[in-house]
Amino acid sequence: MRRVSAKQCLILTATLLAAGTVRADMAVAVKTVDEINVVGRLVSLSLKAGLTIRLPKGESQKIGIDDLVRVLPSVTAAKPRRAQTTLFLSNGDFLLGKLQGKADDAISLETDDLGVIEAPLDSLYHLIVAKPKSAQYRQAKAWISGRKQADEDSILLRNGDGLQGFVTSIGTDGVLLETSDGEFTIQLEQVLAVRFATSPPRPTPKRLAVVTLRRSGRISADELDWSADEVSIRNPLGLSVRCKADDVVRVDLQGGRWEWLGSHEPISFEHTPMLSKNWHYQNNRNVLGGPLVVAGERFDYGIGVHSRCTLTYDLRGAYQTFVTSFGLDDDSGDYANVAAHILIDGKRRLREPHVTPGTLFGPFRLDVNHAKRIELIVDFGDNGDLQDRFNWIEPAVVR
Repeated sequence: MRRVSAKQCLILTATLLAAGTVRADMAVAVKTVDEINVVGRLVSLSLKAGLTIRLPKGESQKIGIDDLVRVLPSVTAAKPRRAQTTLFLSNGDFLLGKLQGKADDAISLETDDLGVIEAPLDSLYHLIVAKPKSAQYRQAKAWISGRKQADEDSILLRNGDGLQGFVTSIGTDGVLLETSDGEFTIQLEQVLAVRFATSPPRPTPKRLAVVTLRRSGRISADELDWSADEVSIRNPLGLSVRCKADDVVRVDLQGGRWEWLGSHEPISFEHTPMLSKNWHYQNNRNVLGGPLVVAGERFDYGIGVHSRCTLTYDLRGAYQTFVTSFGLDDDSGDYANVAAHILIDGKRRLREPHVTPGTLFGPFRLDVNHAKRIELIVDFGDNGDLQDRFNWIEPAVVR
């Protein structure tokens, strides 16, 4: 069994098209919890009924939602045409587009894939008014990550100044800020970022689909209906949207038999530096806070660490299988060299003594039936801890 990458999906799709069995906009590669990869034409997908796919020979196959991990359509991501603003919602979703006129207690955003949407202000975590990957965008992200939880909203101006109060509306005319000294309108061209007061955590639905769009970001769905050429989505914050099927890059399923390890809190984390630099682990980022990239391939799910460290998770005897790949992040240098170990209930079940840059190891599937504990260890290699930025790629436990 093997993992199907975006590039492999396109190759498999081309094969099906040559056989005249599938339309280009509906070809998908499907990954199941048992690492069985299915390729064909998507007939329908919903969180209630699961997936129906038409195989190359014409027969249909149904896969239950609990057995799905990922659906990968034959489209690739594209740069957004209107992305001048990025909205980050309080549940982790993010949307890219262009701000529209003001709406009371909401923000109106024109997106490439979803059209014009209105997101309530109380659903927002923060927003950035700058093109993604620009220097100003990075400046805004650094400012946001450095902000502590506050009872008031905070605004970062492009000149570096900051303001605090309560944001009551945002649009092309500017940001309306209510303070103890009265209401003020800040022109949009002066605003770089807004960090909203932290809202109470919202319960995560058991069944969840995370939909990555071609040009407009990523949105989760507790209700999903994909049939024919249209996808209907309702996210846990109550935002309902529609898009065309060929605007979807991928769908990741959560809440079934497959659980990402990064969604679990480790019972312990130990880092032992060779000198004095301490590194903490990062969920879904490399240890420097950048994207997870191994051997030229980028991943959304994983855990970034630095040698030497041990991550320990409580399995509670509740899972059947542990799945992971691993490798040194492409941001590591030529001196990077580590040893990777996996211990289950204190017994070593996997050892790779020489992990060097440029290779993705795995995926590995380990039996953890009735196991209580798993330890992920990254030890020093031949060059001490020099440049040892290591990624556990798509680690998951399977019920």
